[in-house]
Amino acid sequence: MILKHGSNSRASNAELVFRNGDFAYKLNTEWAKWPNHLVGVPVAGGCCDKDDNIWVTTRWNDHPVLMLDKDGNFVKDIGKGLFSNLHGIFVTPAGTLLCADASTHHVVREITVDGELVRDFGNFDVPGDSGFDPDIWMNLKRRGVLPCDAPYDVDLEFYEGLKTIVRAGEPFNKPTRMIMASTGEYFACDGYGNAAVHKFDKDGKYVKTWGGPGYDVGQYRLPHGIWADKLDRIWVADRENNRVHVYDTDGNQIGMVDELNLRPAEVWSDENYVYIGEVDGGVSILDMDMNVICQIGYYYSPLMAHGLCGDSKSNLYIQALHLSKTNNLLRLERI
Repeated sequence: MILKHGSNSRASNAELVFRNGDFAYKLNTEWAKWPNHLVGVPVAGGCCDKDDNIWVTTRWNDHPVLMLDKDGNFVKDIGKGLFSNLHGIFVTPAGTLLCADASTHHVVREITVDGELVRDFGNFDVPGDSGFDPDIWMNLKRRGVLPCDAPYDVDLEFYEGLKTIVRAGEPFNKPTRMIMASTGEYFACDGYGNAAVHKFDKDGKYVKTWGGPGYDVGQYRLPHGIWADKLDRIWVADRENNRVHVYDTDGNQIGMVDELNLRPAEVWSDENYVYIGEVDGGVSILDMDMNVICQIGYYYSPLMAHGLCGDSKSNLYIQALHLSKTNNLLRLERI
């Protein structure tokens, strides 16, 4: 009898390159070097700081915010006890972290890099009035839409919940991310229990809301990701409408990119391009005139970007919840 063994290092021994036109990226699935207790942690969002450290959010409330250095080495774990279901994150110029809590706390919490609470945007534990029904699963059963013994279906509950949103409520109802423009103003997408974008002034005072549920231009079916480019245009990833909206800082719509059919979830930009991570397995790259010049990935490829960010060298980092049993922080290295 002959006994042979396969390699346990196939991911590091093989090279997977995504190429389209002038753009080529090598996928590094083992860049993040997690300690044993964090292997397989589901990573929801991320943002690089000025030193190319990456700060990521997770779905494990005992380890909500994690920091890795520019080489992928784990540095620290902060924020325990502050969040109910952490989603998007943004590093401010002052070095604080804007962390969107997309569950029952209904706030964006600004914390220090040591995990100390600075302030809350929104009203803690008080949802904005969008009409969203947080008990939709039980109410479907009560109304006879579902049998009383129907097994729980998280996807059905999620999409039926989106249908209950009837207006753009004020901040917040399960917010997904907050960012800052170079003007010092804050912008937040409020998507899981709302269909809105909110603006706050430099002092953090609420200014205005725009959006609303629907399929027309300027309406959302889950505003999931948000970013301000070098021109202070506000990009909003409208995930379930397969499109991205572009606004000025007063909320006037400048443009829209549609037919992003792998469900755009997050946006990031460098000096030359805008990168859109798509949760069903792709990345679209646009120039500053909003032209789609490159698309990589395919349906259910490894590039299942629930979150996306980049560093100073325009390497991209994919936060991929669907890979929760392997490595949820993937690096796309520009080659």
